Amino acid sequence: MSAHLLTQRGRLWLDGATRTVKKSFAALFTKAGRRRRLQEEAYRREEESKDAVERSSEDSFPASDPPAWTSGVKHH
Repeated sequence: MSAHLLTQRGRLWLDGATRTVKKSFAALFTKAGRRRRLQEEAYRREEESKDAVERSSEDSFPASDPPAWTSGVKHH
């Protein structure tokens, strides 16, 4: 076999192997990316579905708690 033919066969094999690897990894990344996008969309829909009162109460929650300390003065 000539060197040219061996080189051509090697290139064809490498091209096929490269395509196979790319397809394998593309499927992994596509599934992970799709899953992440679906989770983000679900979170966004959940946030959009909340009404103004619910959002306000969540935003003001820490401020609506009474203080955990006292003045230190005992009342009889």
